[in-house]
Amino acid sequence: MSRFHVGGKVVDTVDLLRKRHWGWRLDMWPFTILYGVWLAAVVPSLDFGDASIVLGGILAFHVLVFLFTVWSVDFKCFVKYSK
Repeated sequence: MSRFHVGGKVVDTVDLLRKRHWGWRLDMWPFTILYGVWLAAVVPSLDFGDASIVLGGILAFHVLVFLFTVWSVDFKCFVKYSK
């Protein structure tokens, strides 16, 4: 890990991060698994209305993760970058 101590008034330290491949980002692969589980397990076992409610919950969680990456720099670094 590369950490540089700047010692300024606003910025104390700077960490260098590597961008993750799009498939390994934490806003992609967990939701790919969730959508696959929804398609393989929830759709055959529930009727269409209940399966749509479950899909809506997964979509809402996915949208919240996206919005948190817009709102928070720390969360964006956690999701999209690695040390």
